Amino acid sequence: MGKLKVAVVGDGDIGLYHARMYNQLENAELIAMVDKNEEFSKSTSKLLSCNYYNNIDDLLANENIEAIDICVPDQYHMEPTIKAAKAGKHILLQKPIAKTVFDAENIKNICLNNGIRLMIGQTCRFANKYRKLHEIINNGEIGEVSELSISRYTYRSVIEYLKGSTSILYYIGVHDIDAVQWYTGKKIIKVFAKETQKISTYSEDSIVFMFELENGAVGTFHLGWNMPDSYGYDICKINIIGTKSATEINMCETGFQIYTPRGKQEVDTSFLAEIYGSIKGAYYEEISHFVDSVINNKEFLIPIEEAIDSIRVIEGILKSVKTGKEVEINR
Repeated sequence: MGKLKVAVVGDGDIGLYHARMYNQLENAELIAMVDKNEEFSKSTSKLLSCNYYNNIDDLLANENIEAIDICVPDQYHMEPTIKAAKAGKHILLQKPIAKTVFDAENIKNICLNNGIRLMIGQTCRFANKYRKLHEIINNGEIGEVSELSISRYTYRSVIEYLKGSTSILYYIGVHDIDAVQWYTGKKIIKVFAKETQKISTYSEDSIVFMFELENGAVGTFHLGWNMPDSYGYDICKINIIGTKSATEINMCETGFQIYTPRGKQEVDTSFLAEIYGSIKGAYYEEISHFVDSVINNKEFLIPIEEAIDSIRVIEGILKSVKTGKEVEINR
């Protein structure tokens, strides 16, 4: 296989960024984009010099397309993923894999039965700070993990944008639920969760939960989309204490600020950095990894079972919120 011929499903911000990154890669070729908004799909496909479709069935009938990158909201993952698998297209599916373990298992099995490579876009696994954290824990530099604290917040206009279509657990929480089990190498076995709702009329403002790992380590998660929009950048902090030492990741500030008449702006150089027209960072590394792995038949960094397990944990958290009780994660 030479260049991997790819189509992008969904012309939103993430879909457009993904399409541009395929155009950057020497071992990929962007064939088409599809979106229900025909006018927008036409304009973006013209900008990126690719074909456009306004429905996925016509796109999947194109035999030149070898892989599909699905960038639609999580509640719409099932239909395009199943159709793409049955059409024989390899798939990069944005997180979360699905909103229930049942649906996630269904997606996995359909892909397996059709010989399809499926990768879930858990972007934190491609960020250098997370990868370094994974390395030092697995090298034994901090000893056995004993205590963890993870917080991730974003600005409150996201609530209005999503209008209750999903939970914060699926929107941003799944990133670090996946990551904490990845870099520690331990499963979350118990959770106890509470939510607040004082700002949003659609959904929770924040969810806070305690958790226990299978080695007896304990930790807390703080997740919220209740920061004022003036903050302008996601807040993410990770603190880990081990038997030998401790470590901290602070993503609250990028280390690169621009001061404008409208206030301070943080410039992201880690996840989605645009430099002289090219996109770099963790998203680019994710796309590159998918293409290289499909072409060369390599294992993906995110095994499907681990992506499904994050949904299993989320279901446990939601059950704890509803019942007010500690919940064991059954596997």
